[in-house]
Amino acid sequence: MKAALAALALFCLSACTVGPDFERQAPPDANQGYQVLGEAGPSHSGAGQRIRGDWWRLFGSADLDDVVVLAMARNQDMVAARATLAQIQQQARATAGVYYPQLGLQGAATREKVNFTSFGLDFPSNTLNLYSVGATVFYALDLFGHDRRMVEAADAAAEAEGYRLKGAILTVTGTLVMRAFDAAALDSQIALISALTEEDQRQLDLLRSARQAGTVSDRTLAEAEGQLASDFALLPALRSQLAAIRHDMAVLVGKTPGEWSPPGFTTTSFSLPADIPVSVPSDLVRQRPDILAAEADLHASAAAIGMAEANRFPRLMLTADITQWATRPGQLWRDAATGAGVSGGITAPLFQGGQLEAAQSAAEHAYQASLARYRQTVLQAFAQVGTLLQGLAQDEEQRRQTGLAAKASDQALHFAELERSSGTQGVLPLLAAERQAKLSRLAVIQSQAQILKDTAGLFLAMGGGTLVRPNPSNERAMDMETPFALPPSD
Repeated sequence: MKAALAALALFCLSACTVGPDFERQAPPDANQGYQVLGEAGPSHSGAGQRIRGDWWRLFGSADLDDVVVLAMARNQDMVAARATLAQIQQQARATAGVYYPQLGLQGAATREKVNFTSFGLDFPSNTLNLYSVGATVFYALDLFGHDRRMVEAADAAAEAEGYRLKGAILTVTGTLVMRAFDAAALDSQIALISALTEEDQRQLDLLRSARQAGTVSDRTLAEAEGQLASDFALLPALRSQLAAIRHDMAVLVGKTPGEWSPPGFTTTSFSLPADIPVSVPSDLVRQRPDILAAEADLHASAAAIGMAEANRFPRLMLTADITQWATRPGQLWRDAATGAGVSGGITAPLFQGGQLEAAQSAAEHAYQASLARYRQTVLQAFAQVGTLLQGLAQDEEQRRQTGLAAKASDQALHFAELERSSGTQGVLPLLAAERQAKLSRLAVIQSQAQILKDTAGLFLAMGGGTLVRPNPSNERAMDMETPFALPPSD
């Protein structure tokens, strides 16, 4: 018996965890860039700088800060994401219970008629009451690591869900910031076009007076009427877009449009950051929640291979129980009523019709699919960052050109005002110059909105300030560092 127990102990100590040990994918080379054509990127970029977690504050709007904080507390998608994360974390915690012995209690009271002659005893049948109470301890020795791989997969799934919560935060905050920029641009456009229609109306009134005097043609009058109608036609669509954006923002902060309205954002409400942080490629794969979630899914797929492989090996179970039996309740809790037992069992698959081999092969193919999805996520992330960097380079040029055009239009308006005051020109050239100056300012507004949106898009593409680093106490565990705290949902 001692030799058998020693052999069993040696076998348990030498047990291994089958299946592949997960290793994080190597980051890209440090010199690998984003392949931005032409310009190297935005003129005020900070390569390698870390993006702050509350990245929206870089735009310098206290109203925007308040709206984002409200959304983070009340947005229902984020409430659902937090609840889903808590659910999966608890499931992982429940899975880890396989590491511990399973203890159960049971009790029973039965009444039965015993036929003693069936046991070869010459006694009359008798009806007995039988009471029992006891406890059972069960423990499965994880000789080949099936349970360890199962816990590993559950932890990886919880880790992936944590990154998806980070992604939900980015989605909500990013959408809200973009909507604020759109609302600001639309508000300024509506104001400019409304002023433009006033100029159109002034010009039309002058032309009608001139037509009565016979100094302009019907064609000129008709063109002025058409211009006024065309400019007026722009306003309903812009107002509808603005209303829809404001309603979207109300939903994003968990309110109905009737109970909450966003602040009156304008293009002057925001400022561009002096430096635009740009993460190097090797940091990008450690920052973006979608990449990190895909990597955690890959980890879970690797653990599933180990589970499938461990199912092909024997499993050893140990059971111990202690039970008391008595024909009357008062006889319980005595040594004479106590019985106990210890047992061990082993199960080993011999022939399953190829099911276990096929299950392991399926897990290996699932891992390859997860690896491909991870790599595709990385490729898409690099392409997105490169596109935004390219767009920002063009946005800078567009802003410069629209600024030059607006400056030229303002100079032309100044000269028209001088000519009008000196009497060398009539009022119509002045009105035309005023119209052109407003159109130029409209182009400036649109270019400003675009560069704001592309800058915010770059922050989001870089991971929005979420930075994940290995936890020194556990190579597989990941510690998520977030510079801001999530407020509780109400």
